[in-house]
Amino acid sequence: MGKTKNRKYGKKNNPTGLPSVKSIELEESAGGSSPGQTPSKHEQIIQTVLDQLKTYGLDSKMCGLNTLASMTEDDSFVDSMLRHNLVRVVGPLLVDPNPPIREAAAVALRNISGMGMPEICDILVDEDVLTYVFALFEKFYSSNWIPSNGNGGSSAMEQEEACGTKKKSKRNKKYSKVAQKDDVLVNTFTQGVHLLWNLCKSSDLAVKIFNQQNIVSCLTPCLNPKVCGVDAAVAVAHCLQTLTENNEVTAHEISRTSEEVLLKILSPNFEGEIGESENTSKYLLLRVLVAGIVLNISKISPGMLPVLNMRLAVTIKDALGVNHRKSISVIHDLLSQENGSGHTSISPDDEEESNESMEVDDSLAILIEDAVSLVMAQTVAVELVTNLYYKEDEDDDWVGSESEDLPGDDMVYNDVALSCGVPEVDAILWDSGNIENILKKVEKDDVIWKKLETHPETTLLMSSVSTLRCRSLLCLQNVLPCVPDSDLRGFPGAFALWEKLVNLVCEEKTAGDAALFEAATGAMRAMSERILKMDPKSFAGNIGKAKLQVLLDVEAQCSDSNTRVNIIRTVGIMGEALVHSSTEESCELIGLVGSFLLQVSTKAEEKLWVIAEALDALMDVFAEDSTDKAAVQIGLVNSLKTLLPSLRSKQWRQRKSLGHHAAVVSTANTNLERFIEYKVTHISHVSMEH
Repeated sequence: MGKTKNRKYGKKNNPTGLPSVKSIELEESAGGSSPGQTPSKHEQIIQTVLDQLKTYGLDSKMCGLNTLASMTEDDSFVDSMLRHNLVRVVGPLLVDPNPPIREAAAVALRNISGMGMPEICDILVDEDVLTYVFALFEKFYSSNWIPSNGNGGSSAMEQEEACGTKKKSKRNKKYSKVAQKDDVLVNTFTQGVHLLWNLCKSSDLAVKIFNQQNIVSCLTPCLNPKVCGVDAAVAVAHCLQTLTENNEVTAHEISRTSEEVLLKILSPNFEGEIGESENTSKYLLLRVLVAGIVLNISKISPGMLPVLNMRLAVTIKDALGVNHRKSISVIHDLLSQENGSGHTSISPDDEEESNESMEVDDSLAILIEDAVSLVMAQTVAVELVTNLYYKEDEDDDWVGSESEDLPGDDMVYNDVALSCGVPEVDAILWDSGNIENILKKVEKDDVIWKKLETHPETTLLMSSVSTLRCRSLLCLQNVLPCVPDSDLRGFPGAFALWEKLVNLVCEEKTAGDAALFEAATGAMRAMSERILKMDPKSFAGNIGKAKLQVLLDVEAQCSDSNTRVNIIRTVGIMGEALVHSSTEESCELIGLVGSFLLQVSTKAEEKLWVIAEALDALMDVFAEDSTDKAAVQIGLVNSLKTLLPSLRSKQWRQRKSLGHHAAVVSTANTNLERFIEYKVTHISHVSMEH
């Protein structure tokens, strides 16, 4: 639940003095070297790192580990690294006696595990990295490891051991907040937890191995941010949310030992209770992640305290109610001030102006980090709502039924409120304001977006916002079909929302974000289905040729099959609505819809499952007798008769490769023959009139 696969973490600038892969390639390009020489440079760097890691010197090992951590941006370097079994050399350093070495090894392995390559975590598990991760926790983070200052600070001994290797930077962009005191002990723990999280969210084998270890007791105390700090608490919460999903072993263990800390974190006054007035977004993120843990446990252990379910609902609602665009707007304004103040041309001798520039930079970093935490919290919140109210597709049940009479079988919509099966959640979470709050997560200011999208400091923030927009659309796709009319403010409100989603689809068709475009079309399709059930006549009265043609044009420019099917289905739903209108224009538009769906269905190069979806929509539109005239005008029956043999042939040839699309293809094939027989008997009188 709420997983984000293969998150790619930022990497530190090269701290070792060794050349980066990109600089090597640039040098080769300038010197006229062929691209074939690049792998040899990789080999040289890897051999240097190996030599450094196998020495006894602290500085050499640190240099090698920092090089490794900073080089993982390059996929080809990582391929070479894996071929040389470099991970097997780094893994044991997680339990090195020297704290800075452990920290650097944890950072390097975390960077590798978070690269974004789907197979990388499986490779790390195969390379036995988990053995050293668990050894790290068992040896250095048992129940008595808590830092001496009780708030994330390391012990005096750890600080003294690390003293010679720490370097102050202007701004740490990777994992900790600006100006936060470096803490080797806690940071190593945090990096180790992130590494464990990356492995477990990508590898089922990693979860299985985790269940065989007694590591939960090392993690759960640090959910309390007063123990190790909020960064470590957030890391643990991320990890445990993943590990409790469909995992009875971990869920039962946390339920048995940690209800008290979960209850405390989900308290509405949590920040006030622990005396925290800053980093509110990080604490909100922590609360939402803990809500996800509680939800996972509730599904497996129904005996959870009801108050925990109530508080998880309040937490989700609180997160959805925050306007993240205000934070983004503040960052935009600060960037505009920075650009307009001439900071880019600061004289080295002007110390006062230089300090002012650094203060602006630090303020910007703090604001960005806070905004990223807020956006991540809201992303988790909408994911939780999505999973809470996930329902099987009703259409799948309908098309699979052999007992249905194809024509004239109207589906009656029951105006029933959402239900996730947890009464305490239903009573608190859902009201008319939540649809608007989720929709606000999708909206964006183009001026601000263009400014931040090109700024190097805001790359992670804008990536996180894109993820939030996509997850919010997926959430709407799940909840829109089943919300009560009152939550949508009746047909006018529902139709206004539908128009917003159609406009969003048109905007996103050229934006280049395929996942967001697909999610937008999915939400549009869900809203179309909802309005059709709510008030088909009013829907038909608001459909004109221009609106219909816009979607036909978007579909023609789209190449992704899933996205195209969402548009095809939406056009089909509009056709179904038009059947409820008896105007001449509606008959013309039904013909336009039918011609479009026929065109998709009869394309020789079209994917079979896309054809099946188009045919299913076509049969829904023309199931009523009132469409007979339009059916004759577009030659519907003859076209379908011609199509039927080729459809059967394709189904037979592709039967082993259809996968999860096999059901819709089989159903369309079966229903098509019945539909043709039915339609032939009903359009004969129309043909005779002509």
